[in-house]
Amino acid sequence: VVDELDDVSYATQLLGNAEEKMRQNTYSLASFLPLIVAVDHLTKDRNWTERLLDEAAGHCHQLPAVKALGETAAKGLADGDFGKQWLGKFYPSYLEQLKSSNAGAFEFLKMARAIREHLEDSDLTEQSLNAAAEHAESHFHYAYIADQVSRWGDPDRADALYEKAAAVCTDGKALKELVQVMRNAGVAEDRQRAIYSNGDAIADTWKKLRWVEGI
Repeated sequence: VVDELDDVSYATQLLGNAEEKMRQNTYSLASFLPLIVAVDHLTKDRNWTERLLDEAAGHCHQLPAVKALGETAAKGLADGDFGKQWLGKFYPSYLEQLKSSNAGAFEFLKMARAIREHLEDSDLTEQSLNAAAEHAESHFHYAYIADQVSRWGDPDRADALYEKAAAVCTDGKALKELVQVMRNAGVAEDRQRAIYSNGDAIADTWKKLRWVEGI
């Protein structure tokens, strides 16, 4: 309508009617995200857009929904600065929710990725990465966090995390799994061998035998 008739007021009316009809059903984030983009691009009504964003945020209870809304705010709005400004409130708030919940290491890692991609906030990304490491409970947790920080240009920190991953390996099977993750991540073979050598400290005879088989 805007393109063909250059009639913003009519487009505003149509979008308002669409919103009213959508509200007759149970709220669906997947349905409201296109409406947010349309309202923003076609009406340029920031108050309306922000109201819809705030409401959508209240319906984001899982990380996939959070990331979908973050993607819309960061890349879907006509005014990218406004989207980043709104995300600057939403992402820190959701990160605090994660910290106060039973969120695990991988959820914080995924949140760090979303923050870095959508908000480009290094301090907030670091907060989420630190929380991921604090909540790590297995060699897989530490290894995947290490892979991510290495990809982001911090090999020393990645090495320290791989060492932590090795430290929680209680048998040869876990060390084999860790080295496989490292291999898939492209870690140098000498570093893989150094990590695998941690198995020399395994006390249990049968577990150590499993480790020796993997040398």
